[in-house]
Formats: sequence, C-alpha cells, structure tokens
Amino acid sequence: MRTSGIALFMGSAWIGCVAPLPPVHAYGTVGAANGSPGERPRAPGAPSESEFAYTVRGGLNPLGFSRAYEDDPRVDLGLGYELEHMPVLDPTVFAHGPYAEVGFWPNLRPAIASRVGLRSFGELLFARDQAADTNLTGYGITGALAVEFTGSTDVGLWVRDKRPATFGHGRGAWGLFVSTSYRSVGEVPYWMIGIGVSVRGPISVADLATD
Repeated sequence: MRTSGIALFMGSAWIGCVAPLPPVHAYGTVGAANGSPGERPRAPGAPSESEFAYTVRGGLNPLGFSRAYEDDPRVDLGLGYELEHMPVLDPTVFAHGPYAEVGFWPNLRPAIASRVGLRSFGELLFARDQAADTNLTGYGITGALAVEFTGSTDVGLWVRDKRPATFGHGRGAWGLFVSTSYRSVGEVPYWMIGIGVSVRGPISVADLATD
C-alpha cells in the first residue's frame, strides 16, 4: 500500500504558500459511559445508567521526525489533545485536556501481515460542573487493542511547475481499535467503552504556489 499523506493539500488554491504537515495521528471513538464528569453520588442500590459518548483526539508523533518511521516502530509515542462529549445529557457534558500516548506493537509477521498492538493514554481532563458552576480537574487512563494497515510514503517531487509541488517521507496508516477508559473527574469515577478509527499521516510539505 502506497500512501502520500498529502491528499489534504491537493484541492487547495492558496497562492505562494508552503504548507507543512508534521507526523500526526487522529482518533475518533464512539461508545458508552456509566457516569459523567461532576456526577453526584447515587443513592445506595440505585442502578447505574449508560450514556452515549464520543471522543476525538489529535496529536503529534515525535518519532515521525526521525528515521524510526522508515519502518513501523515497535514502540511509538504521542502527545496531543482530546475532547469528550456526552450529547444526550441535559445539560450536555464536555471534558477535554492533553494526553500522552505509548503504543506497543509486537512483530507478528509473517503470521499476521497487519500491525496489531496495544495503545495506552494518560489524560489530564478538565470539565465544567454544571450544578455547582465550577471547574473540575481530573485524570483518565485509556487502554486500546488496535490493528493498523500501513504503507510507505517517499515523495521527492519539488518542482514549482507541478501543482502542488510536494515532499513527504515516513509511514501512513489507518486502523481500528476497541478501548476501555477509566475517568476520575469529580466525586464519582466512571468507566467508558468504545470502538474507533485512527488515521496516521507522515511528515510532508506542499508548496501550493499557483503562479
């Protein structure tokens, strides 16, 4: 599989602009939670309720700036920011904050051609306590079992009469994962489960001059 990681630039009409794309990773998850940020303790014996939730994450993979991404690294690192939303609750509930990611990808070839591995996220979370009108700070831990389908990018074109002129190097990927998250934001901790997709783009640059 050959990917360029620069398709985002192909339809742009900017003039005289050099657009860099660092090695980034994006995640989207949908699932359910058995609580929410700032939730009050339930009465003894009261059943828990599941709430629909989704999470989006976007981050930078520092190893993508090195030669480690000439192949798929066994250990990967990431830093980024995330947003979680529980849209069904009234009032709707948001949590957000930075995360640090560590991924472990054992070499299972030739038995399994795709990458199969584990991701873990350590998260600092902020939310608004709607009832008390105060800000909450907490933390989260997420573990995910993931599969990725990867391909190399090695684009050496840098000619201005080609539109856009481009350069790229590294590994691109898309993948699927299932995750479990623990959250402690407020008095009552809660859990989340979800399924999601991921996209990883390699380092690339596009010269979007049109003249």
